Amino acid sequence: PIVGALVREHFGMPGIFRILAIITVVSFLIVPFLIPDGRKQVVRLSPSKISRITLTQNTVLMGLLCFIFTRAVGISLFTIFLPLFMENNLDLSGMQIGIIMASGTALMMVFLKPMGILADHQSRRMLVLVGGLLAATLTFCLPFATGLWGLFFMTVVLGLGSVISLPASAAMIMEEGDHFGMGLVFGLFNTTMNLGFAVAPFLGNFIMDLRGLSAVFYFA
Repeated sequence: PIVGALVREHFGMPGIFRILAIITVVSFLIVPFLIPDGRKQVVRLSPSKISRITLTQNTVLMGLLCFIFTRAVGISLFTIFLPLFMENNLDLSGMQIGIIMASGTALMMVFLKPMGILADHQSRRMLVLVGGLLAATLTFCLPFATGLWGLFFMTVVLGLGSVISLPASAAMIMEEGDHFGMGLVFGLFNTTMNLGFAVAPFLGNFIMDLRGLSAVFYFA
């Protein structure tokens, strides 16, 4: 977000897309040399066993996928509509918007490892519940922010909620992968997450047209 704000101020919106194109090409050139094949033998249920214990009957997996879908919708709504709220309602500059958008992510970068260690020793379900509840509460409160520092505090705490739940939910997904196969479970994970990302813009615009910009955050 900070780099995007700097590029936008000096080169405009086209500059952002040029930077994205360069990054995409560089990552495409690097991937074949740094990422291994990744195929290995793992213990998993046989296809016949999976057909008897269907995915929809696995309440843990279904609960995790519902959580991932709703979090993906919330994250997408936050990413799309919070800059609009900051620019239109709080009249913040591009750099200030970039700092706000980066604050929660910076906190996640610092605390992901400690929260991952905590997820190995404490109840993962409780961590997912606490983190999800904290993120939902702070997202609901975002329209009540009246200035830069109040919004900064809210986004930091929102990032804390995300970092509490993320390692725990990822570990639970991997546990289910041991039963059904990592490829299958992570395929469902990514499908669910991207479905949330795809639904959110249409849903957010519908809510904004119907109830206004603040209502988008109440829903998220």
